[in-house]
Amino acid sequence: MGTPQLVAPDLVAELFELIELTTNGGPGVDALQAVTQATVRLLGGDHASIRLLDPSQRELLSSARSGRGTHMGSLPLARNAGVVGWVLEHAEAACIDDVRKDGRFIAAMGQGFSIRSMLAEPLWSGGRVVGVLSVTSPEVAAFKARDVLVLRILAACAVPLLERARRADIPPFDELTLAATAECVRPRVEAEMQRLRSSSRTFSVASLSLDAFETTVNAYGREVADRVLCVASDRVRATLRVFDAFARVGESDFTLVLVGLDAEKAKDVCEKVRARIGEPMEPLEGAFITQTASLGLVTWDGIESAARLLERAEAKLDDAHAIGPDSLLA
Repeated sequence: MGTPQLVAPDLVAELFELIELTTNGGPGVDALQAVTQATVRLLGGDHASIRLLDPSQRELLSSARSGRGTHMGSLPLARNAGVVGWVLEHAEAACIDDVRKDGRFIAAMGQGFSIRSMLAEPLWSGGRVVGVLSVTSPEVAAFKARDVLVLRILAACAVPLLERARRADIPPFDELTLAATAECVRPRVEAEMQRLRSSSRTFSVASLSLDAFETTVNAYGREVADRVLCVASDRVRATLRVFDAFARVGESDFTLVLVGLDAEKAKDVCEKVRARIGEPMEPLEGAFITQTASLGLVTWDGIESAARLLERAEAKLDDAHAIGPDSLLA
């Protein structure tokens, strides 16, 4: 794949846009996802991830991922395991041309992508290393000295997000789907209202539910059902823009905050989300299933409260369920 040949102005412009998003945006989950997306794009890697220490300080959990293999979900790592664990423990970056020749590397089965070269950079918060940003490539020696510097800048973009989450003491991510947690929804909606209150612009909120998900659990088991949640979540994220919000608010229920979109444009996005989720998926090798979703969509009237807007979205979803599966009601 190799490193993309971006000219300096393009690189600077993209980094500036990312820094603006991570310092001025809403809940950190969306911007952390933007960091991994930018990492894949700027460094030409195959897969990028941000892993953060769990509350017990014993494991590194995947908090944002982009590139190949995201549909396969992610397993936790012990804090001292593999290259990522080494970077965490030593608070040093790692640049590996061929992981097969590096004793720190631990191969994982069924991850959905191959690794030959790798960069990893520590993430700092509160004066200590709390996680690692890494990028991999299936090619030997894919990353150059310039890429090490770019990854360090990208890691720095994540710092204000980690600091905000640490101060708020709120888990910013659902560990399974990598969506934001339910606690992030109302603050994000209120922030969007505050931002647009003095303008003529609006935004929309959608409540999304996977249809008959309990049937999926009963028919295929918890492991496959969890993979379905991961695949559906990845498909939603791939359809939304990086500055939209996506949160898991129940077992198979989600909330979408569609920034700056009126009813008509928001409906177009929700139709794409619904259609994308409904495409056949293979949550585990050889297990092809179809999982549909229903959505209720509302648009802010410029006056109502966040609580009322979210209530209306839930009511629209209830009405969509009454119509039948795979429904969108706006």
